[in-house]
Amino acid sequence: MEKVIGYVEPRLSMMKYAEWREHDLVIASGQVEGAVRHVVGERMDCAGMRWIPGRAEALLHLRCIELNGDWDEFVAFSDQEYQKRLIEHKAVQIRSNKPLKCGFALAA
Repeated sequence: MEKVIGYVEPRLSMMKYAEWREHDLVIASGQVEGAVRHVVGERMDCAGMRWIPGRAEALLHLRCIELNGDWDEFVAFSDQEYQKRLIEHKAVQIRSNKPLKCGFALAA
């Protein structure tokens, strides 16, 4: 029991369960694990699939955009950015055999 107390006591300030409940935030890890399984597992954990981190991250960004119902907004944003780059005579990347940089954000 001393070992458990020794582990928990220094971390008490991190355990703000009442505050999290007030904000209707998830406390149990099971719900979070289930969400991860839904977002990641159903798309990326199929037989024979292999992923490199850069490609996997790019695909997970798209999966989250789709699951959040933001797909149409994302497509419009992407098209707008693509057109802007063409007008400004900047390079436009269409395909790559290398990991992709993920740093985009949806327009507000």
